Amino acid sequence: MAKKQMKVNPYIRGVFKDGNGTAMIEATNGKYWNKYGYDGNLKPKAPAIAGGFRTYGEAERALHKHRPTAQRMTRDKWKNLPGARW
Repeated sequence: MAKKQMKVNPYIRGVFKDGNGTAMIEATNGKYWNKYGYDGNLKPKAPAIAGGFRTYGEAERALHKHRPTAQRMTRDKWKNLPGARW
């Protein structure tokens, strides 16, 4: 039996980390959503959601209001985290 091929979640548009944990921006249904409360592997600990923002820029500005020190991770660093794959 063939092993299931894991793919990077196509809805994730950005992953940000700071001392409070990990947050991500997802795009679904034509809107952008900030998802907070994830651990370093993108597994939910105490998730909270803010959104439907019209643009990625709006979502990122809102994320930085809540998490001013959050740094964006490069895609090559987050794409192999367990929670980024399905």
